[in-house]
Amino acid sequence: LFASNRSGDWDAYMVDLDGGNARLAVGAAGSDEVHPALAPDGDHLVFSSNRGGNWDIYRAQLGDPGWIQLTDDPAADRLPSFSADGQSIVFRSERDGVSAAYRMAPDGTGETRVTSLDSAATYPLAIPDGSGVVYVSTQDGVARIAFANPVGAGVRHLWSRPGWSSLTPRVAGDSRTIVFAA
Repeated sequence: LFASNRSGDWDAYMVDLDGGNARLAVGAAGSDEVHPALAPDGDHLVFSSNRGGNWDIYRAQLGDPGWIQLTDDPAADRLPSFSADGQSIVFRSERDGVSAAYRMAPDGTGETRVTSLDSAATYPLAIPDGSGVVYVSTQDGVARIAFANPVGAGVRHLWSRPGWSSLTPRVAGDSRTIVFAA
């Protein structure tokens, strides 16, 4: 999955592993659909859209034109991703006045903040083994790779280097290795 503005608006597309057969996954005229993430079952995706005039999280079944709005908050909700078991969705929201990571059920219920509000949290991603969320924590101008347990009761900074930015963490399937741009 990827987002492109080839239609004039940002839409989510799918492509085969060989790079061919690019096709629209979700899109609507006059709005942007970005940050697509595929569910582990391969049948659903979540994405951010501003179709209602504000950035919210939506879910869609592949091949079905219907979308289900999962969040409805005046603050921007973006960057959704599924947990490895498909039982939760992690996303970023600014609803508490600072960018924080949240977790919710695939139907949009049970929204819970999992990061503290003492730093901005972006690029949240569920750890495959369910042990928590990895994200970029920015405080005092320093971007760090951080980890929060599933209920937000503990945060650990895993990597930082003064003068470097840390972006887009990804976690290996064994939950032991994190790769990120720096």
